[in-house]
Amino acid sequence: MTEQAILQRNMSSVNNTLNFIDHMDDEKKPFSGEAHLKQPVQPEERYSCKICDLSFPTKSDLEKHREPRVAIKPYPCEVCSASFWTKRDLEQHIRTHTGEKPFFCDVCGTSFSIKSNMRSHMKVHTREKPYSCEICNQSFSYKLHLNRHIRTHTGEKPYSCEFCDQSFTDDSNLKQHVRTHTGEKPYCCGVCGMSFSRRFILTRHMKKHTGKDPNSCEICNKTFSDKIHLKVHMLAHR
Repeated sequence: MTEQAILQRNMSSVNNTLNFIDHMDDEKKPFSGEAHLKQPVQPEERYSCKICDLSFPTKSDLEKHREPRVAIKPYPCEVCSASFWTKRDLEQHIRTHTGEKPFFCDVCGTSFSIKSNMRSHMKVHTREKPYSCEICNQSFSYKLHLNRHIRTHTGEKPYSCEFCDQSFTDDSNLKQHVRTHTGEKPYCCGVCGMSFSRRFILTRHMKKHTGKDPNSCEICNKTFSDKIHLKVHMLAHR
């Protein structure tokens, strides 16, 4: 190889090396300059959990996070298979097994398993009726009763029987009706053991044993549909 050819080969190798060094220097340069700063920053899309407000970069991460919350409730009942999100809900549920009713009405002594039910009951004594019908202005102590009343105006019957085509304005009437199909009789006489599908039939039956209405006032003989109203009435005789 001639001296000139060797010189050209060496120069070519040096140029390649210099080009590689320049390229590496460019790679190491920080992101700066007006051109870079002018680039719009796109907000990163996040997927938020509706239960605890944590957010995740992908939908699959969110679904993995939610799986244990949907499947496992941390407070199981030791008596039955029910489970609950909070200890408070579990404690309220356990009272359905034990029959415990720690909340008492100061007026008539009626007891309740849930404090909110006791507060709702107090409207019987105060005669408070905060729920009014916008159509006829009739007032009610409970929103449930207002909703039931409104259906007398609208004709709505959202509770349907699974055994026939009848429908009802409230679920209590549906439950009573379903018993005509199932034969269920949940109201039992404590004297003779006979059972009945409706409470008022049991009340009427009890007269055969006692000779009087079980929910009647011993002082004035006035009768009532249930023990709660009888207890309220008895206060008038004090």
